[in-house]
Amino acid sequence: MPIKTLNFNTEVFNEKVEVSCSTCSEINNDFFTIEKSMDLKNWEIAGKLYGAGNSNKLIYYKITDNNHFYGNSFYRLKQTDFDGKSTYSEAVKIFVTYKFTKNN
Repeated sequence: MPIKTLNFNTEVFNEKVEVSCSTCSEINNDFFTIEKSMDLKNWEIAGKLYGAGNSNKLIYYKITDNNHFYGNSFYRLKQTDFDGKSTYSEAVKIFVTYKFTKNN
């Protein structure tokens, strides 16, 4: 990747999935697409974040996926350059439990 990623994490917070990453170097970075999957074969877009272009400083990125999957799922980071070339991170697994509410 034309970026140096320090981390790529997923976390369940307030019944939503928060996806975050940080970079310490970016070259020609147009944007990130966060993708999600239930089977590591079929991916859909969870969100998009604009990159810094060119940077040599620490930058934090975060999105909240309000329409996440329940059970096991996976997230990955797709980085796209200004010239349209893309690279992918490794997929990160997360488990979101089902929350049931009682009808009153």
